[in-house]
This record gives sequence, structure tokens and C-alpha cells, in this order.
Amino acid sequence: MKEVIKTKTAGKSKKRIGKDIMELRLALGETQKQFAARFNVAQATVSSWELGKDRPKPENLVEISHLHDQMFKGNKKSNVS
Repeated sequence: MKEVIKTKTAGKSKKRIGKDIMELRLALGETQKQFAARFNVAQATVSSWELGKDRPKPENLVEISHLHDQMFKGNKKSNVS
């Protein structure tokens, strides 16, 4: 699991990861509060990720990565819940 996280985030800065998270959230049509609920974190945490001040915990990063893959690698939004 840790190897997957390292591969997905290798060379990415906190700001780049934050930009990817914001892109995903907006593609889902969710507010920061809704996105936060999806990962059981506070809205302020999502804001911190998006601003590049902090990175998600490894377990959240894995879930976000899977969701990102579903959204942007050919699957339709309706398949994401």
C-alpha cells in the first residue's frame, strides 16, 4: 500500500497534489464540505490540502487516488459514489 502511495505522489509537491484534489472535487461538483464528508475530515482540512499547506494522510490519499482514476480515466461521473 505504501508503495502505491509513493508511486502516485512521487515528485509531486503539496501544491500540485492540492491542485489535483481541487480539480477532482470540482469535477465531482462537490463543495469542500461535501468532499470532506466523503473522507471523514473537516472542511478546513480539505482547504488545507487544496492550498498546498498539507497533504492527505496516506489512507485518504489512496482513496482520493482511486476516485481520481475513476473520474479521469474513462469512467463516467455516474459510476462514482
